[in-house]
Amino acid sequence: MFKSHSLERSVIFAVFVLFLLSSAMHAQSSGASALEAYTSAMKQSRIVDRIAAMEHFLAMGENGILQEDGLEILAWDYRQTGNQAGGRSRAQQLLAADPNNPLALAILSEKDDQGANASRYVTDNQFAMATRGLVSLARFRRPEGMLAANFTIMQQQVAGILHGIAGLGYLDHKAYDDAREHLKQALAVNPNDVRYTYGMALALLLNKRPDAMDGYWFLARAVNLAQGTPSGQEISAYARNMYKQDGGTDINWDKFLQATAAPGHSASSAVQASNTPSPAAPAQTTAQAASTNAAAANPAITSSKVSPAPAITAAAIAPKIRDDHPELRPPAEPAKSEPVHKRSALMSPNAPVSLGILVQTALLSGGNRQAILDALTDMVHKLRAEDEAFIMAFSNQLDFEQDLTTSDTLLADAMMQLKPKSGAALIDGVEFAIGHLKRIGKNPNRVLLVISDGRNETRKPGSALSAQLHDVRIDCIGVDVGGSSERDLLEKLASYSGGHATFASSPDQVRNVTSQVAQTIGIEP
Repeated sequence: MFKSHSLERSVIFAVFVLFLLSSAMHAQSSGASALEAYTSAMKQSRIVDRIAAMEHFLAMGENGILQEDGLEILAWDYRQTGNQAGGRSRAQQLLAADPNNPLALAILSEKDDQGANASRYVTDNQFAMATRGLVSLARFRRPEGMLAANFTIMQQQVAGILHGIAGLGYLDHKAYDDAREHLKQALAVNPNDVRYTYGMALALLLNKRPDAMDGYWFLARAVNLAQGTPSGQEISAYARNMYKQDGGTDINWDKFLQATAAPGHSASSAVQASNTPSPAAPAQTTAQAASTNAAAANPAITSSKVSPAPAITAAAIAPKIRDDHPELRPPAEPAKSEPVHKRSALMSPNAPVSLGILVQTALLSGGNRQAILDALTDMVHKLRAEDEAFIMAFSNQLDFEQDLTTSDTLLADAMMQLKPKSGAALIDGVEFAIGHLKRIGKNPNRVLLVISDGRNETRKPGSALSAQLHDVRIDCIGVDVGGSSERDLLEKLASYSGGHATFASSPDQVRNVTSQVAQTIGIEP
């Protein structure tokens, strides 16, 4: 009897071992099969074949980095073949796996419409995705098996989309200088995109210091690009009317249209091409030709052969363009005697807070590191039930460590992952962070806490930053601030938004200073 039970146990054990071995072999076989399927898909030269093979790979349920690579390939290939629904579906899956993937953010922020007023339809969510994608571009990784040359093209196209949507968003926010810079980058990649071309024209012409020559060149170019589209007639009528109201004539506008129909021409070359003399005409000197041609196309320049037109100035443009399109009216300049958008207190002193914590990683070394991390960890552990916060680091680039959450554990863990890194893109970090709080923060009180030494090694504060300061309060903690200009920058960022700037001269003071800031925003009693 004993031997019989022993034999049964031995048999059961042997079967169990065989089952484990079989499962392991099956898992290895499945992994090998998935890798083979991915490799086979990447070898396909035709996009339609690669899509089918990559769909087969994803259907195998493989997880990990290859799955993300496969989703990137599929999302991009679907977009290339015009299957917008397929591209967005895969981009949504990719974004769920990697919330800061620039390719997914580009595809999901992109617009289908090509209308004259497309920029007005860029939602806050699309604008947020585009700006987030631009921050993540530096970390864009080449999918496994993709040729380096093909990845370079993908990178350029993704950057073009993100800059384009961001530019249109800034145009909607009447931040014309920022719109122009982003649209310039977008047009370098996609020079025939009517939305970006039309947006660039408005950014140049509606600016406080209008650029008539380039502005009307881009406007005429947009008319040509929009021909045959549902919005083509609308753009054409608006552009011609705008040009005539500024002193131009129908004949000269037609010359501008003729010149800008030729691809690759700049504004200066376009006005020359619009009036090139025929072979039978007498020759002109270069200077004469330039003067005559520019006068023919641009109402700001006069000539003896063209009826004189008034110079284009901001005063001349404002009552005409802005009356026709009040939604594009630039904000009035604030009085110089008081700070821009200044406010004195939180919107609701006892209400929950949406808090952004922006940390300069160059400070996270030596004795400062532990002092800063301990102080911030104490702060997030004291967040109330409805408070939320995010962690962002800046060096010469921006890194999102943890998006808005009510979990103090996640925030503390993200804090511990911060590493020292040189660089001081302070204004880029502040601009992105307040924009993110404005668009995503759920609470009426929105506060950005900046920990910095006051250095800013990128661009100066622009109109996009100024326009958002009334929506988010900024409190600054200055650590190891070296000079008066650095101190002054932190004080201005804080005071313009109704916040406070406090300075710690040693690591020992950081905790007390942080505690004081927490009290002013209602986190600590």
